[in-house]
Amino acid sequence: MVYHGPSRGCHMCRKRRIKCDEARPACRRCIKTRRVCPGYRQELELDVLEESRAADDTGAKSRLATKGVPSQAHAQGSVTPFAGSSTNISTILDWLQLPIEEQAVCHLLSNYVLIPSFGSAQGYMEFLVPLKKTGCVPLHFEYAFDACALASFNNRVSRNDAIEKKALSKYTKSLRALSCALRDPTAAGQEAILASTLLCGLFEVLRGIGENTESWDYHVEGAIQLVKDIGRENLLLTDVGQAMFAMFAMVRLQMLVQSVNYFIGLRATKQLDMGIDWWIDDTVGDKHALDCQRLMMIVMETRAEAERILASSAPTSKLDAMIERCRANDIACLEWACGLPDYYQYYTVARVENVPDGDYTRAEVLAKRAIWKGGKSH
Repeated sequence: MVYHGPSRGCHMCRKRRIKCDEARPACRRCIKTRRVCPGYRQELELDVLEESRAADDTGAKSRLATKGVPSQAHAQGSVTPFAGSSTNISTILDWLQLPIEEQAVCHLLSNYVLIPSFGSAQGYMEFLVPLKKTGCVPLHFEYAFDACALASFNNRVSRNDAIEKKALSKYTKSLRALSCALRDPTAAGQEAILASTLLCGLFEVLRGIGENTESWDYHVEGAIQLVKDIGRENLLLTDVGQAMFAMFAMVRLQMLVQSVNYFIGLRATKQLDMGIDWWIDDTVGDKHALDCQRLMMIVMETRAEAERILASSAPTSKLDAMIERCRANDIACLEWACGLPDYYQYYTVARVENVPDGDYTRAEVLAKRAIWKGGKSH
């Protein structure tokens, strides 16, 4: 028999002499059999056992085989060939493979939440962490979180129809639970409702909303209304106030993106609710980013006013005033761009000539003659 070192299984599985999947914090074998998992041995203890084993002579090895802690091979009562077999290797790989749901959650967190800082920017959904830590989140949030995790993972890693269907199922359940929460006047936790709404919007983006942005628009409008209902003054008064403020900033950004989409789609610009100062003043963040968002809101208001003037029989004086206003906006945008620090500047990173499978929608960077550009970090 080949000795594989001291067993790293939980105390219960070692006592029962069965293979432990070594899941943390509790192994799934204990959970499935409704047993309390007592946990695992300390790594230091395992290292000591390993070193003692290496130092012992052949006679000591025989004694340990008789009296020592049973190895994984002993626990299963099977003989493991020295060279191994394809069946055994496949089984080991299955044991090491994390469930798809756990991989998806890690992928979402690493790409949208816990990414390293760039200049002054962080993952733009960092509000998910304090909300998850509250310990009692509603179903609509859990469903929306899982839907986004599966959709993100499927986009970049698995590309599996079954995972896509599972993500869509979670999304549908979240919408149903959200609808019930919004209809219930006694329902609490507006921060969780707002977070779920933003996650549902992210899900539509991850799915690839294409030219029809109606579903995404619906979630953005809902998020804007929720922020107005909560009130900016109340955003930092909750137990997860910092998370609420991060959500406020995200809603503001989504509103601006929606406005750009309206412009591209030649749709009428909506009037900015609550005014620019309500959305920008006394907020925390990168000064250059906030200045950019303020300029975008000014452009939103200018365009909405221009559309109203053009739709009416406005006198020439109003048209001339609007032209001057647009010129002033152009100058302000140019001055903003010229005053940016180094970490906002762009430079060529790569040029891609081919895309695997010819699917440009899944390319890491824009291909063909277009050159991908990215900002420099400090």
